[in-house]
Amino acid sequence: MVSSVHQFILTLVARKMREIGFEPIAYDGDYNNLGLHKLNIPPKIINHRPDIMGINLRNEFCIGEVKTANDIFSIRTKNQFVDFLQFGNLIIGIPNNAKEILISRLKSLNILFNKNIILIEQLFLKYV
Repeated sequence: MVSSVHQFILTLVARKMREIGFEPIAYDGDYNNLGLHKLNIPPKIINHRPDIMGINLRNEFCIGEVKTANDIFSIRTKNQFVDFLQFGNLIIGIPNNAKEILISRLKSLNILFNKNIILIEQLFLKYV
């Protein structure tokens, strides 16, 4: 079961996705908060299923993923980031207490300044 914090951050990720021109096409969460009709669960991308997936008018994809402080240094998260970045843009949503941990992780993976990554905190701050 997904926590209420995860669901809230996922809603922010979905809103950010729409704000930058991507329409959600698959969503693994409570879609009622988005004003959308029910969407299918996202397909696996390489080996991992994202939280949300969107497409824009140029047929480019955007992946959204929510991570907690406890998730960030897992092998699974590393593999997800690598897989998802091969597919398109990646929006990473985190709770406020995970910002420094995520920045450290992205640095260690040499993707902190990747132009295809958008980071948002629970407060909806953007770091690019």
